[in-house]
Amino acid sequence: VLRRAYEESPSCAGNRTATQEGIDDEEFCEYLYLYSISDSDTDSAVCRLVKTARDCHSFYVGRLCGNLFKWLIDRFWLARAEVYYPQCVSDLESDQTPLPPSPASVTVD
Repeated sequence: VLRRAYEESPSCAGNRTATQEGIDDEEFCEYLYLYSISDSDTDSAVCRLVKTARDCHSFYVGRLCGNLFKWLIDRFWLARAEVYYPQCVSDLESDQTPLPPSPASVTVD
């Protein structure tokens, strides 16, 4: 997948500016949604906020770098949920961006 990332989105893979923009987008989405989670929230309310934050982040990254990066961001959020929001893992798994097919011009081993 990393090889594909470099081949399909050379303007994003390894680009410090794009990486920083992705981090900024993540922080913005966390601020909008995750900071409002409280101990009294139900699991479904927490998961709704986590999914909304993930969708916010993957939207910005996908717009900047394409669907492969959007897929990678969804995988990042799934791994994050396994640690911090285990009650949300099945929701995030069922709602992931599918791995986009390889472009015809790119050969993936």
